[in-house]
Amino acid sequence: ALVEHRISRLHSEAAEEEDDEEEEVEEEGEEGKVGGRTDGARKRARALNGLTQRMRKFMLKFDTQLEAFKKDYEGSFDTDEDEDEDDQEDRDIDVEDITHEKKKTKREQEEEEEKQKEWRAELVEKKLAEVIAVRGKKGTDKEETVKKLEKIVEHTFPPLYKQRVQVLFFVVAAYFDLSPPGLSHMKAERWKGAYRGIVKALNVLQNAPANVPLVLVEAPDDINEPNPAMADCKEDDKVAVEGNLMVYLERLDDEFTKALQLTDPHTEEYIKRLTDEGLLMDAAERVFHYYFTRKMVKHAARVASRLLDHIYYRRPEEHTRLMTRQRAQTEQQKKKRAGKDGDTGEELAADDYFDPTFVPQGPTADVLGDELLRVVTKAPAARTAGTSVLCLTPNLEECISRLNSIILKHGDERCKARAILCRVYHLCLMDQFTQARDMVLMSRVQDQVLGTVPSFQILYNRVLAQLGLAAFRLGQLKDVHMALNDLCATQRVKEYLAQGYQPLKFQQDRRPEQEKIEKLKLIPYHMHINLDLLESVNLVSAMLLETPAAAANIHDTRRRVLSKAYHKLLQHYEAQIFLGPPENTRDHIFAASRALLRGEWREAATLVLKLPAWDLQPTAEQIKSMIRQKVKEEALRVYLLQYSQFFESVSITALAERYELPLNSIHALVSKMLNNEEIAGSWDQPAGCIRINHNVPTKLQHLCLTAADRLSGMLEHNERLLED
Repeated sequence: ALVEHRISRLHSEAAEEEDDEEEEVEEEGEEGKVGGRTDGARKRARALNGLTQRMRKFMLKFDTQLEAFKKDYEGSFDTDEDEDEDDQEDRDIDVEDITHEKKKTKREQEEEEEKQKEWRAELVEKKLAEVIAVRGKKGTDKEETVKKLEKIVEHTFPPLYKQRVQVLFFVVAAYFDLSPPGLSHMKAERWKGAYRGIVKALNVLQNAPANVPLVLVEAPDDINEPNPAMADCKEDDKVAVEGNLMVYLERLDDEFTKALQLTDPHTEEYIKRLTDEGLLMDAAERVFHYYFTRKMVKHAARVASRLLDHIYYRRPEEHTRLMTRQRAQTEQQKKKRAGKDGDTGEELAADDYFDPTFVPQGPTADVLGDELLRVVTKAPAARTAGTSVLCLTPNLEECISRLNSIILKHGDERCKARAILCRVYHLCLMDQFTQARDMVLMSRVQDQVLGTVPSFQILYNRVLAQLGLAAFRLGQLKDVHMALNDLCATQRVKEYLAQGYQPLKFQQDRRPEQEKIEKLKLIPYHMHINLDLLESVNLVSAMLLETPAAAANIHDTRRRVLSKAYHKLLQHYEAQIFLGPPENTRDHIFAASRALLRGEWREAATLVLKLPAWDLQPTAEQIKSMIRQKVKEEALRVYLLQYSQFFESVSITALAERYELPLNSIHALVSKMLNNEEIAGSWDQPAGCIRINHNVPTKLQHLCLTAADRLSGMLEHNERLLED
């Protein structure tokens, strides 16, 4: 019947229900009339009456079809109890769909009305107080708290600048409340939510109009006491906002570091999370700009210290690449946000991710653009001052120098000491060893290490490691030994550098809680120093210093040892019954030491250069060339110290051919040995050879001299006893 009359079932049912409702309203009489209604109710009643009249006019065309539908519908309902299940299911689905659509449409209308509703300052503060009242209480849904606060942010339109900043600060705090307690870290989405809240609050503080001078003041220690800064702002006709961007930034930084510490570095998750460092640097740069332009230099120094901790370990080319990526990432977000707001015609000043006062300037701006260069320029409150401060640029040396100068001028003692160590670390990476060593010695920072926090001790150990590596790249072996001897003397180098923890003695595995506690003491993986390279540098430098000393005092068993750790490992290696081919780093170096002691420099150089650690350095070829040169020179010294007693004279030309060294280098080495009395002889310039003086004692003579010295000492001891 429905198909024949060409009227849908839903349409017919709706028309029938409308007629029934109208009859019920008419029967109610005065109860449904206009009396006592408000203006909104009258408007809705008139709209309903108009809709009803139009519906009646339209349904007059289908009066006969409706009557037939009623008879067909009632007859089938009374007689046919076994109606087809498929038709019944279709009818139920249609009814449910239309009901759901009605509810959805009603909900959307309410949301649209709520969005268009203008909130005043009193209403915003009331809503905010309601959310804050239940925050932190047992049973409160923290996710729902964040949603409510973000909804309040959507209604803080201009001129509610103060209320917007206050709500954004509470949004950031609510995101940090979502951080799981104990030994877990924030999820990336929540961390980014906190970052967005900080950036939005900064943009409101910086871009507020001149008639609303917002001033950020810190809350007092006791919340019950009045804040004197608030009274000062009222006297100066300024709008005070309580909050501390420094605390939020430090918490954001700590959560980012904690996430890297607790993430497996060999997974894609670590790489993905590491890309968020650009957002952290962006937020730190903005906070630094805000504090510095408002002459809050102590806070700016603390932010500069945080910035320095994220860039001091980088190499120049790596820093340029990361800055390029960071600028591209922020520019992409800016365009994305501008596209969203451009469709609705809203302004970007209060809700944009990026402050319009950050503009590229300088000679490289046209070439590199905003991706590579950012200049912290005039703030809106000081645009007439004409001052500008350069913050982060692709020039790593310039960034570290400027941040370091700000910290040393305005920072506290702890920040100053860390800034000096970061500066020394950077100089070591740039192979400026002499300047770095002098800075450490002149600042006497080594006297402050004991009794300080573990993070400072770890940074000091990392600086020592880089000093040794820088000295090795320059071929200064004695300085390498001075820097690395104490650090590498034990088996706890990994623990000293916070790159690992020692295995337990009486327990095979740690509990998960203990493992997380140990991980939180470590530095992130991308900041690690290669331990294999550090061990190779330490052992090679010790080998090149110890082998000539051993050759010069071959009969003296009680000679002074330069590196006790190396000497002990070498004795353990030589005590083995069977010495197979070298397998690890130590085996290669000890085998090279034995070859060097025999004067076979080619074998020694081959064994040392086989180590894979040298290829990890950016200047691998220069390092290998330096090692080969040092092995030749030390092999020449070992040869002269060990075998000069068997010669009357040694030709300098023969030495040049044997060790593939220029005559000038051989002449300088031999002259130095003669001057230090390491060998007894003199130059024969016309003959081009060295005349050896045989005054070196034999082994028997050396033992006799040793016995005579001991008897002499014993005699003196006995005489002192008799005198007493």
